Amino acid sequence: MHSFYTYAHARKTDGGIFYIGKGQGKRAYSESNRNRYWHNVVNKHGYEVQILCDWPTEEEAFDHEKLLISCFRDMGYELVNLTDGGEGPSGVQRSEETRARLSKAGKSYFADPEARAKKSEASKGRSHSPETRAKLSETSKGRSHTMEARARISQARRGKSLNPETRAKIGEANRGRTPTPETRAKLSEARKGRSPSLETRAKLSEARKGRSPSLETRAKLSEANKGKSPSPETLARLSKATRGRIWVNNGIESKRVKPDTPVPEGFVLGRLPRKKV
Repeated sequence: MHSFYTYAHARKTDGGIFYIGKGQGKRAYSESNRNRYWHNVVNKHGYEVQILCDWPTEEEAFDHEKLLISCFRDMGYELVNLTDGGEGPSGVQRSEETRARLSKAGKSYFADPEARAKKSEASKGRSHSPETRAKLSETSKGRSHTMEARARISQARRGKSLNPETRAKIGEANRGRTPTPETRAKLSEARKGRSPSLETRAKLSEARKGRSPSLETRAKLSEANKGKSPSPETLARLSKATRGRIWVNNGIESKRVKPDTPVPEGFVLGRLPRKKV
């Protein structure tokens, strides 16, 4: 029979976890020997007890307590624990069996839909600190998702779209950044043979209406395309796409428009003479 366990205390008002502990017997349900921060939360919100995992030894319970405190703090939870947990044997190397148990316990907790929902609700509006972001970035360097993980992520994202606020944040974070040559090569390789769906094309077309690239963007595109010539397939597609269109100009540039659309404001019919090279 397991005599030790790890547990969590969650606020009754929103289910957010605010304390992680290791106990024995009825310790998880006791209000004695709690710090004043714990009492402040409980007095305001009340609390619920969640037994997370049973352990045969105190050492393993301490290890799991430390792991959970670290994980929850990295996810932005404001725990009232005064320490990092594991107030007991220190410097002990965990066996492979213990590590496997810890991994299984963590996976089983976060695999619970109710636990995930509570974690998601409690994390809303929170963001990692710069220190935590730096740690996550450092630990993720050189890692890549397995094919199975990529398939699961792709499946989970199907049919979902980012909200305007998230898009704005991503746009702001990417301003002034340019992908490295290695990243460009990977993107190019990944896109080979792919073409956007009709639905995606319609969305892109709608988003681009009324927009025109800046002079800086045009200059970059022109520089990038120097010396390049379109493939016969591309020329055929361009010819088909512009067939029947008419030329208009604004005295600076010329462009082609569909014959059934009105001439854009500031433009007149006709094409500017080509500059002699």
